[in-house]
Amino acid sequence: MTGRNYPALNQPALSQQVLNRQDIVKFMVTEVDGLTTSVAGASLEAVITCITQSLAEHNLVSINNFGKFGVRYRRSRLGIHPQTQTEIQIPATSVPYFTPSVSLKQRVNQKSKHEPNSDISR
Repeated sequence: MTGRNYPALNQPALSQQVLNRQDIVKFMVTEVDGLTTSVAGASLEAVITCITQSLAEHNLVSINNFGKFGVRYRRSRLGIHPQTQTEIQIPATSVPYFTPSVSLKQRVNQKSKHEPNSDISR
């Protein structure tokens, strides 16, 4: 997998691979025999569109052994403008979130424990 390395915030000497759409499409093509780049790209786009539309309708999206996508509502509140120190009204908004499944958490923890030289170990 290719990707750009970005240092994690406040983590010295920790590099992370950034996986983008193109990398995912390449992975899909190498994993599935007979799958073309265009079909893989269209499939990925369809999955992302489905998740996005479901979240826009405030539905919960649950993918077994991966996690849940959902939307949380944040009510309006008072805040302080950092430059003028005056009170401002922060409007209500809806924010998407992701909750990883237990099996995904275990897989991530297992990988970081057993591969000390991996990119995600500390």
